[in-house]
Amino acid sequence: MLALCRAQDLGLDVQLLITFSPPGKVFYAHDKRAIAAQGESLKMPHRMLDICAAAGDFKAAYIKCLGRLRDAATDVLISGDMALVGSMQGNWMRECAEASGLTMYCPLWGADRKVILLECLARRLRVVFTCVKAPWFDAGWIGREITAAVVDELQELSSGSGLDVCGENGEYHTMVLDGPMFAQSLRLHDCQAKVLDTGSTKESKGTVWYLEVGSIQVQDKASTCELVRMRTPLAHTSR
Repeated sequence: MLALCRAQDLGLDVQLLITFSPPGKVFYAHDKRAIAAQGESLKMPHRMLDICAAAGDFKAAYIKCLGRLRDAATDVLISGDMALVGSMQGNWMRECAEASGLTMYCPLWGADRKVILLECLARRLRVVFTCVKAPWFDAGWIGREITAAVVDELQELSSGSGLDVCGENGEYHTMVLDGPMFAQSLRLHDCQAKVLDTGSTKESKGTVWYLEVGSIQVQDKASTCELVRMRTPLAHTSR
């Protein structure tokens, strides 16, 4: 969402919100209903674009999908990417965009992590944790809203632990549920913190919790409203 804000600050005419997804994939960190509700509240069209990777060739599938966007008069692809992840030698999405004839714009690339979080607060974006991973976090973080105190807590957690303060390496995921550009607030009801069954994947090295959302409502704004209502309130522990 911050990437969208910065792009609009520069005068870019953002016409479409897109989410890439393999067909039928469940998004545990970002409820697809909430993603659609974001577009509704932002008064912007949103499309879920299927990535059909033949023989597991995801790069070719992305390039093909982005090529269709280019053919539909899209010039620039905007992403909130901040850094290379894992063993990447280059920005993978940028490579796909350029191969399809699009210009890639990453307004958050290389930015100081704490500055990014504080800018979200300064812009009055209301951001909540939707997925967290041990050993840095526990289930009590699910549904919490990021505040100045939480930013300080994340800074403390990062000291000597390898935690990226913005969760760029998958340590956590968030969703923006309200902000000045939202016509209405998103309210998530009857939510639970659930353990994600990671099976034999690399994430199995640390327990992962995600926000299971019962229902979503788009309602009139209230600056002090509770955006996430948990079925059972949880206490969190700083590691």
